[in-house]
Amino acid sequence: MTTKCHGGRTGACMATGVDPAVVSATIQEFGGRRYYLCGNYFQREGRRLHVAVWEAKHGKRPVGHEIHHADENRCNNRLCNLECRPRSEHRSLHSKALWATSPRYRQNIRKAVEAARAWHSSPAGRALHRRNGALTVARAAANPIVKNCEQCSREFPDRTISRIARFCSRNCYARHWRRTHHG
Repeated sequence: MTTKCHGGRTGACMATGVDPAVVSATIQEFGGRRYYLCGNYFQREGRRLHVAVWEAKHGKRPVGHEIHHADENRCNNRLCNLECRPRSEHRSLHSKALWATSPRYRQNIRKAVEAARAWHSSPAGRALHRRNGALTVARAAANPIVKNCEQCSREFPDRTISRIARFCSRNCYARHWRRTHHG
């Protein structure tokens, strides 16, 4: 069988010594334990087989990463078919596939976008944005970035949220504007 092997190579999936044994269509065995098909994945006591196989070879997966079946076949839990990917990349990959193939998924996403738009303009949503805005302003004021004024070269603390302040005072801004616009 040809699959995308770990490391991005394409070729025959070679036995690695850590591959699970297929007992039946609903049972796979790995590390002396049986994993049963539960929903879409082979699991045992809440632990998914593909994660156990990958971690047996590579150690604990990095925080914020997920194990992906390269050939998209959740029954193929051989090590060479498993890839460790950042969670956002992995979810994006599956989301794009669903968007392309599932009208129901697209409909649900559109409904969610409309519901989010309505909530964010509701009194509760506006209150949340006010709170978050106040926290952002407070954080920026409490943690200024030291910059040099473009007009006088003095150091000054930039306490703006966007961190784009260029001048230490309105006077320096006015001097700069006069110099650059009135030649």
